[in-house]
Amino acid sequence: MKFIGEIALVVFLISIVGCEPEIGDSCSNDTDCGTSENIICDTTQPGGYCIQLGCHPDSCPEEADCVAVIEGEEREFYCLKGCNRDADCRREYICFIPKDDTSPIQIIDYEPNYIGVCIPK
Repeated sequence: MKFIGEIALVVFLISIVGCEPEIGDSCSNDTDCGTSENIICDTTQPGGYCIQLGCHPDSCPEEADCVAVIEGEEREFYCLKGCNRDADCRREYICFIPKDDTSPIQIIDYEPNYIGVCIPK
């Protein structure tokens, strides 16, 4: 009987680890995005969007890339969900692939995991 209880505990622990929120997941509040204080829920995006604030090159989780969002002279740095095509993104999002240095979103990783990032349509 003790053996069955140990198996149940292992299955439970594996299910918790497998459900860890990722950058780009939908959310309605910061706790939906995990417990890291620099990963928040951007509720201004469709369905909410878990983002990591203040990244630097090659510092984002595996599912994301660090980008500079450029507006005039201002630059903000975020980890956004990486993608290679639209199908890699949630339904309300497209895969934005920066074309050149004038794009408003630039991937700044030295070794990007992806060629683009998921942004709202």
